[in-house]
Amino acid sequence: MHRVLRPDTAAQYPVSLLCRKSRLDTENSSKILPPKHSAPENTMKTIKDEGGDVFPREVLFKAVFRNRVGLLDSLNTCLAESTAHFSITQKASSEAKFVSFSISAHFDSSEHLDSVCSMVGTIEGFVMMM
Repeated sequence: MHRVLRPDTAAQYPVSLLCRKSRLDTENSSKILPPKHSAPENTMKTIKDEGGDVFPREVLFKAVFRNRVGLLDSLNTCLAESTAHFSITQKASSEAKFVSFSISAHFDSSEHLDSVCSMVGTIEGFVMMM
């Protein structure tokens, strides 16, 4: 199990908990070696790599929220104020504590996309965006 620590709480934990040992050297058990099979570097694609810096364009992103009454209405209102063409699909977690929304919308510029994402992030219960 990996711990995700906020920067302000990381100092509370010893370094041994923050470092994950992947493979130990047989001669010196305290030496940390790189993993045998590491992923190649630069495997993540950016929006720019996929031609995403070309606007206007349709963009699909996901936003996860803590489930609450009126959340879909808040999201609809937020998107309706900033873009004319959008669609939203939703899926609740298995215990319905969280809900994820897939949002597809037409954006005129990267600044327009940034402003909409910022607005979505201010909605009460926001957890993360992908």
